[in-house]
Amino acid sequence: MATLPAKSQLTGNVSEGQFKSGMNQLIDYISENVGNTGSTGKQVITTPSTWTVPDGVTTVYISQCGGGGGGSTIFGCGGGGGASVYRQPVTVSPTETITCTIGVGGAGGSSYATSNTNYLSSFSNCSGTDGGTTTFGSYVSTKGGRGSTVSSSGYVVGVAGGNGGTSGACIQLSLYDSGSNETFNGGNGGSSMFGAGGSGGYANMSTAAITAGGDGAGYGAGGGGGALFVRGSGIGIWTRAGNGTNGVIIIEW
Repeated sequence: MATLPAKSQLTGNVSEGQFKSGMNQLIDYISENVGNTGSTGKQVITTPSTWTVPDGVTTVYISQCGGGGGGSTIFGCGGGGGASVYRQPVTVSPTETITCTIGVGGAGGSSYATSNTNYLSSFSNCSGTDGGTTTFGSYVSTKGGRGSTVSSSGYVVGVAGGNGGTSGACIQLSLYDSGSNETFNGGNGGSSMFGAGGSGGYANMSTAAITAGGDGAGYGAGGGGGALFVRGSGIGIWTRAGNGTNGVIIIEW
């Protein structure tokens, strides 16, 4: 039986290994408990619904996150992770019905190619969209991560929805060769307490192969930014960016 990890595995100054271990433990816990009702003292909600407080219960503990933001195509920036809370105590009334809203993950920017010598000439559909807000009634609200956006004036990396989430990153590495070919690898998406951001797209200089930005994993994670390959002639090809993942609510009592 999977259990919730210690808060110290998910917050503060922790190593990547500690975070991944805690996140995997959370995902196992969520998978085992989706749909559980009153008898076990816990329920995981992954779709919009209502929840009725069991008779005799006056305090519940809420862990949740907003949806992750989508990554962008041009400039290859990752979307932000959703704001997150962990076992926040909430005073409720027995048999009270509470509306639960799950923030939807943002969509990543579309793939894009141009033969124009200015390969940044169009920005249509290249931005990621914001993740949605997750709410446990009027008691707890966690905003979604911002989608990474691009325009003629530049780019805005996807920032976290709030505490408990991390921002995305932009282009990680650019390479040039003697034929004036150029590649850019996309930045990773931001993470939440309950999911890891998608990996940035990758462009291979020697083979001209490029991969798309990865979708977020788990819950509330941002999508990775797209990759770019530019031939010396000015032909530019951006891969699509990754999508953010939906939020989640975990109720314990």
